[in-house]
Amino acid sequence: MNQNLDPQSLQESDNWSGYQLIDEPGTYDWVYAEWHLPGAGAGPFNPHTYNAFWVGLDGTGTRDLVQAGTEGNGIVDGTLCTSTFFAWTALLPEQWAAQQITNFPLRIGDNIQCAVQTANSEADVPSIGGALAIFSLANERTHQYTRVTTPRKFTEVSGSQADWIMERPTVNGGHSDLATYNTATMKFPLADRENPLEEVGYLEAPNDQITMVSQEGRTLSTVTPIDNDTMQFTWHNFK
Repeated sequence: MNQNLDPQSLQESDNWSGYQLIDEPGTYDWVYAEWHLPGAGAGPFNPHTYNAFWVGLDGTGTRDLVQAGTEGNGIVDGTLCTSTFFAWTALLPEQWAAQQITNFPLRIGDNIQCAVQTANSEADVPSIGGALAIFSLANERTHQYTRVTTPRKFTEVSGSQADWIMERPTVNGGHSDLATYNTATMKFPLADRENPLEEVGYLEAPNDQITMVSQEGRTLSTVTPIDNDTMQFTWHNFK
């Protein structure tokens, strides 16, 4: 889901928390992070909840966004609470819904490695404006690796932003309640600059630190830097 923010250092959003590098168009063509899959709990008054952990390119102030990650759904049925998880990719506006990756099982605590890039071919180096969006995910527990390639078509990837985000997804046309996850970390959040060619961390370039806040002003999810290689997310409220 796209987001609209002012280009300040500290930001609030009604559906995102995390870090986003902000620069001129033509800057970023690859983004990476890894994380242990956080939980997805529901409550007695919040029987269906969701959270999504992902990395991506663009998405702020534009309808265009390339992203991939994991989603957790918390469901309460009577006295039974269950959680389900899956990996997904998305290319907006070509795909208005996340595309679930099949045959890629997940469970709480799995160490996920995820990269998103644009390029002109699967064998090519990352390139802003490349004809393909390429998504790579690996699960350290199962030793599974998957690579999804999607034609970019009319999605205009400017490369002005690189994103590391915890989101409450859009469900039935509105923001879902945020599934509980206690705390979660993203490690090795890196992005490639195209010109000059270099790899930067999430604190090594102009960035926005984003707090998720409900329309009523309740803090839902926050992010804090632990060090140059790690950011930590904290859950606060369902909605």
